[in-house]
Amino acid sequence: MGDSRKADDNLSWTDMLREARMLGKGGSPEGWETTRQIAEGAGLSVSHTNKLLGQAIAQGKAEREMFPLRRTDRIQPVPHYRMIE
Repeated sequence: MGDSRKADDNLSWTDMLREARMLGKGGSPEGWETTRQIAEGAGLSVSHTNKLLGQAIAQGKAEREMFPLRRTDRIQPVPHYRMIE
């Protein structure tokens, strides 16, 4: 008997989930950045950047959206921010 996992049309649900996890590295659309990315670009600490982003959202100058991002062996929703022009 051959290995049934080699046939694309005969994948079990566990194999499909495993492949989806390996392919789904997550990511965000262009223009969206994480707090850490914004902090590094601005030369600020992550905590101070969080404070500034909260103020920008309250003033309607930025928006927040959650996108999946691979962290260690898991994909987790991570807040991303985009400035409103």
